[in-house]
Amino acid sequence: MHALTAAELLAVWENGSALSSPRRALLILGAAAPESPPAELGRLSIGRRDDLLLQLRAAAFGPHLEATATCPHCGEKLEMAFNTDELRSLSPANVGSVVPTRTDVTAPLTLECDDHSLTFRLPDSFDLVEITTGSDLAQAETALLRRCVLSARNGNHVLTPDQLPAPVVTALAARLAEADPQADLSLSLTCPACDHHWAESFDIVNFFWREIEAWSVRLLREVHTLAAAYGWSETEIVALSPARRRLYLEMIAS
Repeated sequence: MHALTAAELLAVWENGSALSSPRRALLILGAAAPESPPAELGRLSIGRRDDLLLQLRAAAFGPHLEATATCPHCGEKLEMAFNTDELRSLSPANVGSVVPTRTDVTAPLTLECDDHSLTFRLPDSFDLVEITTGSDLAQAETALLRRCVLSARNGNHVLTPDQLPAPVVTALAARLAEADPQADLSLSLTCPACDHHWAESFDIVNFFWREIEAWSVRLLREVHTLAAAYGWSETEIVALSPARRRLYLEMIAS
């Protein structure tokens, strides 16, 4: 897996504009790891996928992140600053050396709860692609349960995922979070205005995509300006380093 070039980032933005969030994640990973089969990338656990996206984001735009949040109690706007490494639950690794392998494909796990025995697997991107087609959250959760629970028994009785009682489903959710902590990343926040404490979800897929989109628009504006001034092609301009593009733009403006 390699850091994405400017041309690759631009192609990702163009090809992913009409895609859902899970498909955008796979598009980004596929561009950075063309040697990895799409089926292998799609079977990565959500936590493993997001960890790789955090590394790719750091390689593309640097490790520093800035975001905003709104206090649910008083409506105060909070500005946050943090680093990608602070969000990672896996051991830090150089993005150039991280290559998904078959060991990343999630193996079945088990759960014993209230005389129920379950075998299940961690959700992956293919699961999210399928369940995002529905708009009802409850239906999506049920669909995910059906896909990830491989077998369920209560004593000698075989159960379907739909027949699992609520306490077992709750225990399963906790087990999933424990097995793949990066999959549901939350930031612990405190409002400086009212001292309210809460957890704010952080979605690296949507965060990274918004950055890619804003960056692509800026780059294409730079391409337009430089092409009009010098007659260069888009390929030639995109291949320039950011520092050289910036210097040429300053000379045009002077």
